[in-house]
Order: sequence, then C-alpha cells, then structure tokens
Amino acid sequence: MNPAAVGDQFPTFKRIGKRLFAISKPIGKGFLVLVIVLGGVYGILACVFTSQYRSEIAAVKARGEPLTPADLMGEEIPDAENAAIVYERIFSELAKEAVLKDLYTLEEFVHSDAAEKDAPTPDEARRALARSRKVLALLEEAASRPKCRFQLNWGDPTQRDFRHFSRLRSLMQLLRADAVINAQNGQMRDACHSINMELKLLKSLEDEPTLIAQLVQVALFGITKQSMNDALAYGDITEAQARQLFDALAEVDVPHGFMRCWQGERVYFLRISQMSDPPVTVRNTSPGGRGGVRIYHLPKPLGWLYGRTLFRGEQAAYLRFMARQIDGVNLSYKEAKSRRLFEEQQNLPFYATLSKTLAPVHARVAKQRYIFEAHVAQTQVVLALQAYKDRQGSYPATLDELRSRLGWELPKDPFSGKDLVYKRQDKRFLLYSIGPDLNDDGGKELDHYLIPTKPGDIVWKWER
Repeated sequence: MNPAAVGDQFPTFKRIGKRLFAISKPIGKGFLVLVIVLGGVYGILACVFTSQYRSEIAAVKARGEPLTPADLMGEEIPDAENAAIVYERIFSELAKEAVLKDLYTLEEFVHSDAAEKDAPTPDEARRALARSRKVLALLEEAASRPKCRFQLNWGDPTQRDFRHFSRLRSLMQLLRADAVINAQNGQMRDACHSINMELKLLKSLEDEPTLIAQLVQVALFGITKQSMNDALAYGDITEAQARQLFDALAEVDVPHGFMRCWQGERVYFLRISQMSDPPVTVRNTSPGGRGGVRIYHLPKPLGWLYGRTLFRGEQAAYLRFMARQIDGVNLSYKEAKSRRLFEEQQNLPFYATLSKTLAPVHARVAKQRYIFEAHVAQTQVVLALQAYKDRQGSYPATLDELRSRLGWELPKDPFSGKDLVYKRQDKRFLLYSIGPDLNDDGGKELDHYLIPTKPGDIVWKWER
C-alpha cells in the first residue's frame, strides 16, 4: 500500500479513538462507582455478620458449653473403663461367618411366627444361642464398665464412621433372643437379666454426641420393649425382678442424651464451617453404615466472598437455632411446642441455606425425644403393674391404687404431664400415652413407632 494513502487514514483512526474514549469515560466512572458500592456492601455485611457470629460464640462460651471436639469429648477414658474397647472385640467376633449365621438364625427366630415355613425351630435357636455364649460373655464384660466412648473421626467431619450402630442392633437382637428363649424355658430370672443387659447396652449410647446415636438409641429401645413383651407372654415376673428393671429404666437419662446430641451437632457444624470452602448446603449420602455427607460449594471467587459475608450470618443463625434446641431439652412438651421448636423452618433467614437443610431433621428429632420418653415411662408403669400383680394377684383398678399400695413413684406422660391413661379390662389392661397430638384418641395406636404421620396414642395392650 502507498505510504501516503496510509497516512491519509490516520485522521480517521484518530477521530474513532477520540469517540471511543468519550464513550468509555462515563462507563469507567460507573464501573468505579459500582466497585466502590459493592466494596462498601461487602464491608458492611462482613462487619455485621462477623459481629453476630462472634456474639453467638461468646454466648456459648459464657454458658460453658463445648465448641470444639476436645471440649465435647472431655478427658480421655482409660481403656479399662471404656466399654467401647470390649465392643470392638465383640465386633471382631461378629465378623466371623459362623457367628453371623447364628445371629441371623436367632433374629429370624424372634421375628418369625412358629407356623411360618422355613422359620428356625426352638431347638435350632437354642443351639445357635449356645454357640453365641462367647459374645454374651463379652457383653457382660462391656456392661460392667462404667463408661463407653466410640472413636469418631473429627479430623474429616464428612467421613464419620457409624458402622458400630448396626452391630449394636445385632447385639440387641441377640439379647432379645436370649430373653425369649429363657422365658420359654421358664427361666424368668435369666430372661430379666438379658433385658437388663439390653438396657445397659442402650445406655452405652447415651453419651454419644451425635444425632444418629440418639435415633439409634430410640430404635433400640423398641427392641427392648418388645423383648419385655415377649418374655412376659411366657410367664410372670416377681416384684423384685420388676423393681430391678424399673430402676434400670429410671437410669435412662433421655434429656442428657439429647443435650449431648445437640451439642455434638453444633460442634460438627462448626467443624464443617472451618473448611477452606464453606458449604452452601449439605446432603446425607449414607444415613446408615459409614456416615457420609455431600458438600455443595460455590465457585472459588464467589465462595470466598460468601464465606466472609452471608456464611458468617448463616453460622450466627445456626448457633441461635441450636441454642433454642439445647434450651428446649429441659422444657415440657407443651412448652417446647408453644416455643415452636417442632416447626421445620424455625424462622431462619433466607441466606441460611445449610441450616434450612438441617432444621427439618432437627425439628423431627426434637419431637421424637418426647415419644421416646413416653415409651420409657409406659414400660416402667407396665413393670409396676406386674409387681402389683405378683403381690396382690390381680391388676389394680386405677394407677392411684397402684401407687398407694406399691409405694413406687410412677412416671408421668410427657405429653399430658399427667398419669398415663390406664384401663383395667377384666384380667387385662390397656395403657397409653396421649401422644404428640395431645388428644386422648381412646387407645388408637400411632401409625409408626418413631415418626407418626396420623393422630393416635402410644399404646400397650396387655392380653394376659
């Protein structure tokens, strides 16, 4: 191209450049203003939410409650006092194929109808039980130890190992089979001993600082309750045997277990919060067996901003939410309901996405705690009725008569705050709690042991 011709084009380029600069100048100023505004918003949010978070942390410290795994677990338990050490030896036994086969036979035996095809015979169950004596002896050793603490992986909070819960369930079924077979053989003293062992196994979970531990404890008590019902179907127990089990049940500290549960969940949340990329939400990937969660994050730049602003607000909101749950442990059911502890969203702010994922589970568990208490109270009253029958030869007309003649302090219905509903029916009786709907439904049973979806009562019908 001719150099002169190129030179002729420079004025055109110059004019275009001036025009572009004129257009971009206000855009640049606008961008600068936007950056300043966003920076100011970020600074304000970071300041406000960080202040809220620090205030909530200070409140927890002022109450003397745990904030770290070390605070939560306290001093290390010596191996000689820790039942979990013995349970680990039992779990090694359970890994043996022959032991598992016997446990399966016993579980099938207690769950099957005698006329059911392919159900284990009583003789097969007795032989399987005889081969399980080593495990039962180890359970005796575990029960003799004053404390129990299983190892939890706090280093990686997303990979906590909960496999011991399914193994404890297997051991509970073994003890149930032992109780039933002893009762069938007329050995009610041994049957009561097996049930007492179930209660000690149940109590080994009482101090575990996890939500799933308390849910497992509630489910395992259902097995214990069935053991007692099955054993009593084969014979009567003495007043002394009933009193021993009554006192063992009185030691089941339901509020303490749930206090530990909520404190542990708070520590768990704070551990997740300390991850380099704060989670936006979390999903459970394995409710049973090896516990695991799936964490959802924002892209890096957004995650960095989120972690220093809205997530700090989320942490503060969750700490307030958990403080309410912990305070609620000492409330009656009616008080807890009036404070809306069972509502799933708990008035959480819009940015508390992780807390909103967890809140519905926490709200359901908070209600299940009272259902658990009702089952424990009901079982104690049944034992008192059996003791009365052993002394008087028949069941009392009322619970007032039971209380005055026996001299035992009977537990109240956690839902009504009054005595459980008791109706003697000739040689039988009907005993029930009015349940979470707070209405006396006349003994209509709830549709689920733990998670009722319809109105009803928590019922124990006694037919003999």
